Amino acid sequence: MYQKAVCLLKRYGNTEESKTKYLQEADKCSPPLADEELQTIWNSACKFYKSKILTNPDYEAPEIYNGSKEPVWETPIPFDTLTVPTFPIEAFPPDIRDYAIALAENTQTPVDMAATSILAVTSICMQKKYIINIKPGWKEQPNIFLLCILEPSERKSADLNGTSFKGYRRSKHQHIKSWEIKSLSYLLSGCDQNKTFIFRNLL
Repeated sequence: MYQKAVCLLKRYGNTEESKTKYLQEADKCSPPLADEELQTIWNSACKFYKSKILTNPDYEAPEIYNGSKEPVWETPIPFDTLTVPTFPIEAFPPDIRDYAIALAENTQTPVDMAATSILAVTSICMQKKYIINIKPGWKEQPNIFLLCILEPSERKSADLNGTSFKGYRRSKHQHIKSWEIKSLSYLLSGCDQNKTFIFRNLL
């Protein structure tokens, strides 16, 4: 109920409306909470709202957030005006680095795009197999979300096909045992064919 009270205060402010909605939520409790306990929780939430939320410079009061004023948007920054660093392809293990470079050369696309696609594949291969302990009480799977942006007909599909994959189960009772890289025809003919299945060793 404390978390619900804080959410209501943040959305509606310390008003009769928020208190009413709080009591309506309290009616759903089983077993029901005593009135004194509910008031203690509400008072504690109000104290947090006043000391932490209202003092946050990024917080917009309900009367402003829910008002009819038009939102003010910042002027977008064009991508071509940004100075971005070179993709650190040398940070990849040798086999993966060679694959990314070969794919980029074969498809005539930036190595950044091939490397980014490989990172996406690697992320999926690692999910549910590793957990990142960011700090005590905060754990995440190593999932990342990536987006390659290029003009039409810039061979995005060719690049993505070169790093796509499929997983399969050996039986309905077993976990996924292997991942296969498909569409490997995009590799340069001179590339070491043993390097085309590098992702099999990621599991």
